Amino acid sequence: MNGASMFTPSNPPKMSSDRSILGGMFGFPLSCASNGGPIVWPKQTRFMVNARSCIYAILQAVQAKALLLPSHFCASILQPIQKLDLPFSFYALDDQLYPQKGALNHVRAGDVVLLIDFFGFDRTPMQLAKELKDRGAIIIQDASQALLSTFGRPLADFIIHSPRKTLGVPGGGVLVTQAGLGLQEVELAPPPVSYLESASHAYLARSRFDRGVQDEFYPSFQASESNQPCGLFAMDPLSLGLLNGAFDPDAIAERRKLNYRVLAAALADFALFGVLERDVVPLGFPVLLRNRDEVQRKLADESIFCPIHWPQATPLPTGFQSLSAVLLTLVVDQRASSGGLERTIEIVLREGRPL
Repeated sequence: MNGASMFTPSNPPKMSSDRSILGGMFGFPLSCASNGGPIVWPKQTRFMVNARSCIYAILQAVQAKALLLPSHFCASILQPIQKLDLPFSFYALDDQLYPQKGALNHVRAGDVVLLIDFFGFDRTPMQLAKELKDRGAIIIQDASQALLSTFGRPLADFIIHSPRKTLGVPGGGVLVTQAGLGLQEVELAPPPVSYLESASHAYLARSRFDRGVQDEFYPSFQASESNQPCGLFAMDPLSLGLLNGAFDPDAIAERRKLNYRVLAAALADFALFGVLERDVVPLGFPVLLRNRDEVQRKLADESIFCPIHWPQATPLPTGFQSLSAVLLTLVVDQRASSGGLERTIEIVLREGRPL
């Protein structure tokens, strides 16, 4: 799901097509896959308009009565919760974004627990998943940031993906059902026309920019984000077609891993996570900075656009820690050049103050 923050609407980044940029939303791929094959989806998969609509469909289908959210999450998750008027509470995370020991001991049968694969990493210990299932919990695994990671999630009832975080598609959410709970029969309506118009405009604006045409795609992106629907809507045909044939997922995964390791070798003092496991394909390289906003702006001045995952969406209970004020996601995606990574390293080392 989105909800990552780049800059305030009153202070947008300045972009120029006379210099390549690093990061930001994806446009149409500059080249389509000539090798590899499409992503193989399980049989019980629905292709929806976005990830928040996947959550909406699940909560409605299981007739959820209560939802537990991690203390670090994307604000877009609140949209389906509010639409269904569903009560929710938080569980605490540690400084590595694992659920704190004992934080989910109060879960009861029928409770829905949202677990997140932060930045593409597995943050759900198998023992915890087993304990939740033994208590009768319904597990939603939010893999929006982990589309290409290969670690298993065998005890999750539902898995959600958001392809546009990783690939050059304008939209879409993927809902995988692992518990036989009948979502294959749910009828999906076409996406709202207003959403299609705004999403297509942003996607094409970025595509033109990538091909050397002066086009301020960021305002279009902001407009598209504010127009995201939440309901029983299908994925748009363009996103579905691209997702199932335009990319080489293996090549993209390897490039992301390589880029991550380049940053990790130089910026270990700033890194949130340590070793990159073999089954992880990272969304980005998360770093912790005392002067996060200042460094984000310095990077943007060099045409490197690094998002914040995520601004604090709602007040947390007393005693809960949050990384929202210090966390920045450096770009490692498949578009990144060696020069862009070198500029990133130089700026963070020069300007950044690690925790």
